Amino acid sequence: MRPPSPCSSAGGDCRWHGRAPGATLRLEVSPIRVDYHIHTRFSVDSQSSPARCCLAARQAGVEEICFTDHLDVHPVDPGFGYFDPGGYSRAVTAVAGFPGVSVRLGLEVGFDRRSHADLLAYLEAHPLPLDFVLGSVHVVEDRLLDTFLLSAGNHEPAISAYLDEVEAAVRAAASHRLFDVLGHLDVFKRYLPGGHGRSRLARFQDRIDSILELAAAGGVGLEVNTSGLRNRLGETLPALEVVRRFRELGGEILTVGSDSHREGDVGAGIDAALDIARAAGFRAITVFRQRQPAWVDIV
Repeated sequence: MRPPSPCSSAGGDCRWHGRAPGATLRLEVSPIRVDYHIHTRFSVDSQSSPARCCLAARQAGVEEICFTDHLDVHPVDPGFGYFDPGGYSRAVTAVAGFPGVSVRLGLEVGFDRRSHADLLAYLEAHPLPLDFVLGSVHVVEDRLLDTFLLSAGNHEPAISAYLDEVEAAVRAAASHRLFDVLGHLDVFKRYLPGGHGRSRLARFQDRIDSILELAAAGGVGLEVNTSGLRNRLGETLPALEVVRRFRELGGEILTVGSDSHREGDVGAGIDAALDIARAAGFRAITVFRQRQPAWVDIV
């Protein structure tokens, strides 16, 4: 289990805290705006360049970004076989000194139990100097999540199957450090029409609580993903109620990300995500250095 954030204790200096084995980092810096979910042309569904993303971040007042391009190893995923680890690492390294923006190297790994071993094998065969790994579920029972949900006559068993995959992903992260933070936990809301995703969320509260509790106990973080603010959903993934519950269950690691696939969305909704974090009881959000968490004050 990773060390708890020192930012949760009352009265302590919380501007920037980080921990690595055998050491504690305390840097006196002003609170910064960050975006820890950005895609570029190294993802099959984006044409953005790392340099243009850095420029967009600076123009948006975002001082630290983490690129999180897709690594998908399931054959049904459109990104299967697309990712170029060497080219990606070189492209991000090339913009590491971009003026006014701190740049981190990350991945968004797609998890499903049927290709879990393939994912582990790929990561071992293609080591990267990663700062951060986001884990998301995009495939359920060998089908893309949106297709799986929309083709289901009864959405509740489909949502339950999705949550089974999410729980397995969190267990893998807690036991093997497969990833650091769980991405867009309730993304099924995006695909179900007419607000049905939101209405069904309450019916799965016990399941979601167990996932959040498992994540908190295993040192796995939660993402506040702002992409839902840019479409008909009109809320973050997850929304305030789930983020607050994560905090109540002991969650310490919380990241915020735009999930941008084009430069114009870099930094979009980050202030709203920070408002949600504060309302949920977090005094800090988390950034990463070489897979080690550090906390940045938001109060």
